[in-house]
Amino acid sequence: MLVQDSRYLVQDERGHAVLTGMVENRGTSYVSNVQIWAIFYDNAASAPVDVVAGYPAIEVIPPNSVVPFEIVSSEPNLGITDASARIGGFDSAPTKEPLLSVEVESIEPYASGQDVRMAIKGSIYNGPAPSEYAVVHVAYHDAFEPPRTLGIDTLTTGPMLRGESVPFEADFVAPRGTERISIHAETDIYHLAGQQSARYVAVDLPPPYPVLPPNIVTISGVSLRDGVGTVLSSAQAGQTVYVRADTSVLPAAHEGEQGAEIPYTFYVQVREASPDAPVEFIGKSDGRFVAGQDVQMQSVDWIPENPGLYVAETFVWDRSDVPLAERGPYMLILVE
Repeated sequence: MLVQDSRYLVQDERGHAVLTGMVENRGTSYVSNVQIWAIFYDNAASAPVDVVAGYPAIEVIPPNSVVPFEIVSSEPNLGITDASARIGGFDSAPTKEPLLSVEVESIEPYASGQDVRMAIKGSIYNGPAPSEYAVVHVAYHDAFEPPRTLGIDTLTTGPMLRGESVPFEADFVAPRGTERISIHAETDIYHLAGQQSARYVAVDLPPPYPVLPPNIVTISGVSLRDGVGTVLSSAQAGQTVYVRADTSVLPAAHEGEQGAEIPYTFYVQVREASPDAPVEFIGKSDGRFVAGQDVQMQSVDWIPENPGLYVAETFVWDRSDVPLAERGPYMLILVE
């Protein structure tokens, strides 16, 4: 089964949508060929715009184990805003002995331009029989419970002798929001000892540099609209509406080599219009300011569930969750 609330959707540097998550074997036997269908949607969300089959990082999943998966859309599509996943099928598999181990000796995060990287050193220890190969996956997770999987990087080795120890060094770009990592590994005959419960290692990532100054972005023109862009005076419970706003960045923010592109995330938070009301909804939309294009329109869809009076708040943060703008104008929304 898919682990609830573990999926995460992001766009890669080429414009592909990347869906990540965790899959769990709750049975008592080993399984393989676990097929996962990723179903990608655009803003209309009336029908899928892409469907791609993928597989977990680990080929043979032991009983009561949780492993990550990562599936990329077949074509670049910046219009993809949501995705779901479902299990397509699986097969039973021969038992693999838990006689493989991976020791992480050091993790050194560091900033490199607009990226945060992690230099990882460690060793892979093979079991008492030769293995044809070993695969080690580093999965990145945020601070939520259950943690969302933000991405996966992979190391591979050639044949390993019985009892052999193979050192490894890797340098990866860590996804923004990473708070911890987990290690998953297997060979053709062994799986990772202790695989049944993911072992999370906390990491403290520095912010990417240079850090942009605060309040370089302005939020204006906040409005409520329907799917064709018509401004609405109220919303209907159970029907999709869109909170739209204009975001503009100061031209001076683009000065210097690192300011050529400024990635950001536009957030919409909706809560009841009463003191200390809980948050009803949080949605987001990613974008990036480029030199010469200093004003952009952002939109986040919301389906109100219950009638009442709500207030929408808007924010613009960078990819390290640092505010780039003061909170946008409040907007009251009447849901009938």
